Amino acid sequence: MGTSEKIVYTFIVIYLMLMIMSRTEKSAAERRFSSEELPQVQIKAFEDTKPVLEALRSHSTSAIGVAGFCYGGKVAVELAKCGLVQAGVLLHPSFVTEDDMKEVNVPLAILGAENDHVSCPPKLVKRFKEILTARKIPNFTKIFPGVAHGWTLRYNLTDTKAVKAAEKAHLDMLHWFIKYVR
Repeated sequence: MGTSEKIVYTFIVIYLMLMIMSRTEKSAAERRFSSEELPQVQIKAFEDTKPVLEALRSHSTSAIGVAGFCYGGKVAVELAKCGLVQAGVLLHPSFVTEDDMKEVNVPLAILGAENDHVSCPPKLVKRFKEILTARKIPNFTKIFPGVAHGWTLRYNLTDTKAVKAAEKAHLDMLHWFIKYVR
């Protein structure tokens, strides 16, 4: 298996694992976690992911990237802080803080929504960029116009504007991994 294939394979494994974990009981869309529960869910997802990444590394996977959607963004940030991944992408992240950005040690892309006024407003995405840039961490931030929180996963397939925005975000994510996960 060549480098490119390993990158894609590893990304798919991690992505699927995180998607499965997020649906273990009920998905976030089906069950609203209280503000007290959600950090515990994110900590458990982070702790459950670490041995999987360590197992991948022990089977000659040399580079791993992680993508975090919504509350998975916090999990991806935690992995970007602990040295188990080579790069991360956050897509409309939730519960990620400026203090988190001060501990990230790998290249990080953050894709935000223009109409996300609660989870990760554009102003916060810009602040994340300032922190990462000041720390000389390679980063890429983008605010997608006309979309709301969750636009990369929950969109109307008949809305061509929404579909194009989601596709562009997915391409940005893949290009980031191709560049930094080697």
